[in-house]
Amino acid sequence: MIRVKKSISGSSALQTSYNHQDVCKQLLKDQHDKCYICEQRIVTNYHVDHLQSQHHHPDLKQEWVNLFMACSYCNERKSDKYDNILHPSNHNIEEIIIHQNDFQAKKVLFSSADDRLEVSKTIELLLQLFNGREDIGRNFKEKRFYEEFLRKINLFLKKVNEYISGNPAYGEAIDEELREESELLGFKYHIIKNNRILTKDFGHLIVWNKMNSNE
Repeated sequence: MIRVKKSISGSSALQTSYNHQDVCKQLLKDQHDKCYICEQRIVTNYHVDHLQSQHHHPDLKQEWVNLFMACSYCNERKSDKYDNILHPSNHNIEEIIIHQNDFQAKKVLFSSADDRLEVSKTIELLLQLFNGREDIGRNFKEKRFYEEFLRKINLFLKKVNEYISGNPAYGEAIDEELREESELLGFKYHIIKNNRILTKDFGHLIVWNKMNSNE
């Protein structure tokens, strides 16, 4: 999960419906066709998600700043239980929350030194999405979700390892993996940041969505 740079005005069609096709087009364009929560590409299986739910905040139903595009998987699990997560347009989430994967334990890890409630709730949501419920683990759909995530991260790590091993030909492939339209940038960001060579050679590519803030 990373910061999302949204258009300021949104779409005039928002006055008609938050789910209008023009609203959906603009949200998808702003988010580079990715779910704002899991950062994986969505084609047709998308939902307009209300960051603060319609159930608890009906007055924000058609407010542009409250609308984001999510895949059905994330939208269903977030529902109205996570109204107080970090606002994707106001925070550099990928800097606040560390995204990691424990391959041996088959767990995705999210952590932060920031103890704000919205940070802990964001982490709680992400952990459930990637790991399933803490008491019972992943169901079938959640296992498929994790396996697809793992496939994509392993492909990126293969390119990274080849580059670190002295094969500069993989530099261009890593460049492509770090473009703003690429998936799972929150995880890739920390892989780059945790290696001196990668930070030196590719660190300049992971700041495209940053905005100045006092956080």
